Amino acid sequence: MPGPAEAQGLSAQLFDQLGGWDQLVAGVQQLYQRLGADPATQAFFPDTDLKRLSRHMVRWLQVRWLQVS
Repeated sequence: MPGPAEAQGLSAQLFDQLGGWDQLVAGVQQLYQRLGADPATQAFFPDTDLKRLSRHMVRWLQVRWLQVS
């Protein structure tokens, strides 16, 4: 079982293999665009700035997944 340092290295390696920062940002933006456009989910975000929420999610994923502060 890898230790914390090795696990962080594996996370960074997986992150790069999945397309890195650009792909993460594009995927999150697309998710929130779809949520905002879908009548089934629009009601959950009546007065929400989805662009701001998208930026917050990207930052949260960066900090949580990559352990970047």
